[in-house]
Amino acid sequence: MRGVIEQGQQEGPAGPVHVAGHSYGGAVAVRLALNYPELVKSLFLIEPVLTPLLRQTGEDKLFEMERSLANAFIADYEAGRSASAWRRFIDHHNGDGTWESLSGNARYRFLSMTRETADAYRSNLNNPTTLYDLRALTMPTLVACGARTTETYRLICRILRGRIPGCATLDVEGAAHMSPLSHAEQIADAIEAHAGAFERGERRLEHRSVA
Repeated sequence: MRGVIEQGQQEGPAGPVHVAGHSYGGAVAVRLALNYPELVKSLFLIEPVLTPLLRQTGEDKLFEMERSLANAFIADYEAGRSASAWRRFIDHHNGDGTWESLSGNARYRFLSMTRETADAYRSNLNNPTTLYDLRALTMPTLVACGARTTETYRLICRILRGRIPGCATLDVEGAAHMSPLSHAEQIADAIEAHAGAFERGERRLEHRSVA
């Protein structure tokens, strides 16, 4: 990661920035904040995929379920069954029939990301973040969780909320895992409010709920 940052320095930000990430992007945001805290003003994490934390907290059954889902997605991708891979993924995280209810354009966008998602799944299962690492996230951090998300993501969010110092929380009413798509306006407003509070010097963090 350091090499990538150094190569892009001329086009990158002049100073630290607010970082928001959802799912795999949330896991990447955590690694960025841990490795280069000087680059991060604040964190906004939306159900980040930090699957190994489940095993570290004794939730072996959930970890094995997530590993099985990941391996099934990878196997479908390698066998050329991208639609099958995404149907299982989308329906697991958002309810049966969700994949079929998506527009053709939406499904096309997901299908175009199949290889990258398979690579992300491999990375997720080997994420080195530990429970101890979370204590080092001292920048203002907010963890958002959909009220209708899966047990896995609900637990991961609870772990983060309990371990990150002064962590603010946001419950997104009616949302499953894909809240940035299903509740885009609410998520955008919450990110803006979180970053704005930091810029105004309002460091007090709290719990909120949006519908």
